[in-house]
Amino acid sequence: MNHRIRLSFGRLLTLLALVGIAAPFATAQVGTKTTADQVITKFIEATGGEKAYASVKKNIVMKGEIEIGGIGVKGPLVDYSARPDLHKSVVDLEGLGQTVSGSGGGIAWESSLMGGNRLMEGAELTKTLRDGRFQMILHWKELFAKGEVDGSEKIVIKMEGDKKAQERDCWKVVLTPKKGEGEPEVMYFDKESNLMIRQTSVYDSAMGKLDIQTDMTHYKKMGNILFADRITQMVAGQEILVQMTSIETDVDLPEDTFDPPASIQKLIEKAKAKADAKGKNDGR
Repeated sequence: MNHRIRLSFGRLLTLLALVGIAAPFATAQVGTKTTADQVITKFIEATGGEKAYASVKKNIVMKGEIEIGGIGVKGPLVDYSARPDLHKSVVDLEGLGQTVSGSGGGIAWESSLMGGNRLMEGAELTKTLRDGRFQMILHWKELFAKGEVDGSEKIVIKMEGDKKAQERDCWKVVLTPKKGEGEPEVMYFDKESNLMIRQTSVYDSAMGKLDIQTDMTHYKKMGNILFADRITQMVAGQEILVQMTSIETDVDLPEDTFDPPASIQKLIEKAKAKADAKGKNDGR
């Protein structure tokens, strides 16, 4: 199972909770008759199957170490996700302080020394909420407008046990969001293992649009599900490496784990008051 690790400051990592009633959905076919549905179903089976995913009743807590290549900045991260759509990420980087971000209930936010406190809006909000759906990969037909296999493609990637990067033959799956909800996301599934090993996307951040490439390797079985143990991301030419140190499911968490901090709660209340006032004016 892959995950959408949603760290702030431009979404340094966007893979940590990839893992209903679907909206009308088109699954395109190519000449080989291979569909996005077939490829993603094989991925779900390869990582444990729907029963294994369903065995996680409440939440997933992932801990790891993050390192920003080139400048040697590193630190711990903790990523929480819970049914049905709650998410929180806490990152402590040397010299940069703590960054906390979260989403759920139609709201997404982040708080940091560098960027201050803010609520997300527009395409950034919709993508963050989509990423925050618990075990998102199970709900892709509901969350995206269209999915199709755009043929196969060879990518160069260093997998576990490789001394150097090797070519891997992959199915290229393109998931197109609903209108106004961001750019298409491209996923590469290894034909031999059926695992997703790369994803590319465009992220609408407070700093503008960012091209992001995320590689998922070193899959390990935690409980009944395979998780990517190492995540490498390229953002604006900068490499970020996350090495997972522990993954736990159905943890007894404090009731306020996903509550926004007081500084963010004030912004939420202010935004609600503004929306209520606008609604009253529009109703006159």
